Amino acid sequence: MHDFHKAAAVRAAAFDGEQVAVVSATLPAAQDICAGLEDWLTGDPAARVEKVRRTNGHHSIQFAGGGSIHFLSFRSPARGRSYGRIFVPIGTSADYLRELLPCLDVSGGPFVGY
Repeated sequence: MHDFHKAAAVRAAAFDGEQVAVVSATLPAAQDICAGLEDWLTGDPAARVEKVRRTNGHHSIQFAGGGSIHFLSFRSPARGRSYGRIFVPIGTSADYLRELLPCLDVSGGPFVGY
């Protein structure tokens, strides 16, 4: 994930209080993105990281402002989740994007390719 997209995800979650999803092809890839973002945020008091979860495939970073970033794979169940913004790999199939569409908040938050 590029630094520009990392910054956009953190800005939305940490400062705007949004629920953000970062989706990747496999769970290990999602976990790597989580670890990379955690390293990227280490030592930045402005990010206000409250908690990092790494349990049984549910990786997330929670911020003091109430927002969070969840790291998912294509195989993670999307039903019943709600996000303000979803980051997906460029080239993600239209069928999978249609599956994720109900997860976007009623605000019509965007899909962002990374």
